[in-house]
Amino acid sequence: MCRKLTKTLASAVSMLVVVASLAMAQGGRMSSADDTITMLVVVASLAMAQSSKKGGLDDTITYAQGVVTTMDNTGMATVQTDRGVQYVVLGKGLKVGDKVECTTKEGQTTCDKTS
Repeated sequence: MCRKLTKTLASAVSMLVVVASLAMAQGGRMSSADDTITMLVVVASLAMAQSSKKGGLDDTITYAQGVVTTMDNTGMATVQTDRGVQYVVLGKGLKVGDKVECTTKEGQTTCDKTS
Protein backbone atom coordinates (compact mmCIF):
# COMPACT_ATOMS: atom_id res chain seq x y z
CA MET A 1 0.00 0.00 0.00
CA CYS A 2 2.76 2.40 0.96
CA ARG A 3 4.65 1.64 -2.26
CA LYS A 4 1.59 2.30 -4.40
CA LEU A 5 0.94 5.61 -2.63
CA THR A 6 4.58 6.62 -3.04
CA LYS A 7 4.55 5.85 -6.76
CA THR A 8 1.29 7.76 -7.25
CA LEU A 9 2.64 10.76 -5.38
CA ALA A 10 5.91 10.64 -7.35
CA SER A 11 3.95 10.57 -10.62
CA ALA A 12 1.89 13.57 -9.56
CA VAL A 13 4.96 15.56 -8.55
CA SER A 14 6.69 14.65 -11.82
CA MET A 15 3.73 15.86 -13.84
CA LEU A 16 3.62 19.13 -11.90
CA VAL A 17 7.34 19.67 -12.53
CA VAL A 18 6.83 19.16 -16.27
CA VAL A 19 3.89 21.58 -16.31
CA ALA A 20 5.84 24.17 -14.30
CA SER A 21 8.78 23.86 -16.71
CA LEU A 22 6.51 24.44 -19.68
CA ALA A 23 4.97 27.46 -17.99
CA MET A 24 8.37 28.96 -17.26
CA ALA A 25 9.49 28.33 -20.85
CA GLN A 26 6.63 30.51 -22.07
CA GLY A 27 7.99 33.39 -20.07
CA GLY A 28 5.09 33.69 -17.66
CA ARG A 29 2.53 34.56 -20.36
CA MET A 30 -0.02 31.97 -19.30
CA SER A 31 -3.59 33.11 -18.88
CA SER A 32 -6.07 31.63 -16.43
CA ALA A 33 -7.56 29.60 -19.30
CA ASP A 34 -4.12 28.12 -19.99
CA ASP A 35 -3.76 27.27 -16.30
CA THR A 36 -7.13 25.52 -16.31
CA ILE A 37 -6.30 23.48 -19.41
CA THR A 38 -2.91 22.54 -18.00
CA MET A 39 -4.41 21.32 -14.73
CA LEU A 40 -7.07 19.31 -16.60
CA VAL A 41 -4.35 17.59 -18.64
CA VAL A 42 -2.43 16.71 -15.46
CA VAL A 43 -5.53 15.33 -13.70
CA ALA A 44 -6.59 13.34 -16.76
CA SER A 45 -3.10 11.85 -17.12
CA LEU A 46 -3.05 10.73 -13.50
CA ALA A 47 -6.54 9.26 -13.78
CA MET A 48 -5.59 7.27 -16.88
CA ALA A 49 -2.40 5.99 -15.23
CA GLN A 50 -4.34 4.72 -12.22
CA SER A 51 -7.16 3.12 -14.19
CA SER A 52 -4.85 1.28 -16.59
CA LYS A 53 -4.64 -2.45 -15.87
CA LYS A 54 -1.51 -3.04 -17.93
CA GLY A 55 1.53 -1.00 -17.05
CA GLY A 56 -0.32 1.01 -14.43
CA LEU A 57 0.90 1.85 -10.99
CA ASP A 58 1.26 -1.75 -9.78
CA ASP A 59 -2.48 -2.41 -10.07
CA THR A 60 -1.84 -6.16 -10.30
CA ILE A 61 0.48 -6.25 -7.27
CA THR A 62 -0.80 -6.55 -3.72
CA TYR A 63 1.21 -6.28 -0.53
CA ALA A 64 0.51 -7.75 2.91
CA GLN A 65 2.33 -8.03 6.22
CA GLY A 66 2.25 -11.30 8.10
CA VAL A 67 3.91 -13.86 10.36
CA VAL A 68 5.21 -17.34 9.56
CA THR A 69 3.01 -19.75 11.55
CA THR A 70 4.31 -23.15 10.42
CA MET A 71 7.12 -24.73 8.41
CA ASP A 72 6.95 -28.19 6.92
CA ASN A 73 9.75 -30.63 6.13
CA THR A 74 9.68 -29.74 2.41
CA GLY A 75 10.60 -26.09 3.05
CA MET A 76 7.13 -24.63 2.63
CA ALA A 77 5.97 -21.94 5.08
CA THR A 78 2.44 -21.03 6.09
CA VAL A 79 2.04 -17.28 6.53
CA GLN A 80 -0.89 -15.64 8.35
CA THR A 81 -1.32 -12.04 7.18
CA ASP A 82 -2.66 -9.09 9.14
CA ARG A 83 -5.78 -9.28 6.94
CA GLY A 84 -6.44 -12.86 8.03
CA VAL A 85 -5.39 -14.50 4.76
CA GLN A 86 -3.13 -17.55 4.83
CA TYR A 87 -0.50 -18.19 2.17
CA VAL A 88 1.69 -21.25 1.67
CA VAL A 89 4.97 -20.10 0.16
CA LEU A 90 8.53 -21.29 -0.31
CA GLY A 91 10.08 -20.67 3.10
CA LYS A 92 13.76 -20.42 2.19
CA GLY A 93 15.48 -18.55 5.01
CA LEU A 94 12.29 -18.28 7.07
CA LYS A 95 11.40 -19.78 10.43
CA VAL A 96 8.27 -19.87 12.59
CA GLY A 97 7.60 -16.45 14.13
CA ASP A 98 9.39 -14.40 11.45
CA LYS A 99 7.63 -11.24 10.33
CA VAL A 100 7.31 -11.07 6.55
CA GLU A 101 6.02 -8.87 3.77
CA CYS A 102 4.16 -10.81 1.09
CA THR A 103 3.79 -9.69 -2.51
CA THR A 104 1.23 -11.20 -4.87
CA LYS A 105 1.65 -10.57 -8.58
CA GLU A 106 -0.12 -12.45 -11.37
CA GLY A 107 -1.26 -15.17 -8.96
CA GLN A 108 2.20 -15.83 -7.50
CA THR A 109 2.82 -14.97 -3.84
CA THR A 110 6.28 -14.52 -2.36
CA CYS A 111 7.14 -13.53 1.20
CA ASP A 112 10.35 -11.90 2.40
CA LYS A 113 11.56 -11.52 5.98
CA THR A 114 11.24 -7.96 7.29
CA SER A 115 13.01 -8.20 10.64
